[in-house]
Amino acid sequence: MELILTLAGAIALGAIVGMLARVLLPGKQSLPVAISVGLGVLGASIGAGVAALLGLGGDAAEFNTAAVGVGVIAAALLTVAYGLITGRRQL
Repeated sequence: MELILTLAGAIALGAIVGMLARVLLPGKQSLPVAISVGLGVLGASIGAGVAALLGLGGDAAEFNTAAVGVGVIAAALLTVAYGLITGRRQL
């Protein structure tokens, strides 16, 4: 049951991070919501890893604003990379 709650939390946080990343980018991003959530989950994971490497990470169960901030930046970069790879314009 704990694994299901952890996965649900990761997806929810990924959705928030993915949407925040899209807000930060100028112009319209033409990518499906599922891709945005997936990139958000990946960005949030990168953010958590970077925050932990920098010593900014706390307990995994606690909300970490540094990890979310780095995750939003990572998700924005991933969104731009996705657009470049697939040929979808971001601007």
